[in-house]
Amino acid sequence: METIERTVSTVASSSSSSSSKKFAFSVEESQHSFKTTDKNITVVCTEGKHDRGSSKIKLVNVVNFKWEQKNYPGRLIACHKDCFLLAYSIRVTKQSKSESMVRVAHLDLPERGLIKGLSDEILDLQFSHNSTYDCLLGIIDRTTLHVHKVLVKGDKVTTALKVKIVDPLDGHVPLCDRITWCPYLSDGNDYSDDFAKELLVWTRGSTFQCYSISALTKSYIDTTDLKASDIEEGGFKANDGDATIT
Repeated sequence: METIERTVSTVASSSSSSSSKKFAFSVEESQHSFKTTDKNITVVCTEGKHDRGSSKIKLVNVVNFKWEQKNYPGRLIACHKDCFLLAYSIRVTKQSKSESMVRVAHLDLPERGLIKGLSDEILDLQFSHNSTYDCLLGIIDRTTLHVHKVLVKGDKVTTALKVKIVDPLDGHVPLCDRITWCPYLSDGNDYSDDFAKELLVWTRGSTFQCYSISALTKSYIDTTDLKASDIEEGGFKANDGDATIT
């Protein structure tokens, strides 16, 4: 009690009959916590040599949720048509190196998925139009198309890389790079047209590339490291003159 009495002083309030207790904390004191039931309390702490947080803790911004203020022709956030799955791009900094990632979440589940290994800035992302429990997520950066299968099992959301196509364009400046899944509506029977529901178009400048994910997985043994120039089945690449495809 001696320590408490030395660091707590009662100050009479001029506006009411209630009193205010003041707790003064100092670096020289060994007592750093006090118990009280009073409702009117003033806490006085010693000043630290820091801008925010504790002066003994070094803060490092690991995940950057602040997107740069500029025009984004593509999507930074994607929502599945069933409105349960959500994906958004984030930027992670590690030892002065930056890496792009995509967080995938289900609105009704606590566990979230994380897609890593995207070295360049994410330009666009979009879910395919098939069901929530059997959907694909397409992601593009400056030179690469990534397609991940999104799995919802139990209370977890997991992802698995299904197709990766690398295709750098000489001198290309990404102004309106987009990925678009072809709309797919089931006719209600038990037959599922994988070719139609897994068909996408990747546009960059005047270049457009069309791929069927199901056809690629059937035609090639390893689809996680493809080069566009080596693809003979399951897709094609064309150019529309000098006009930018929007």
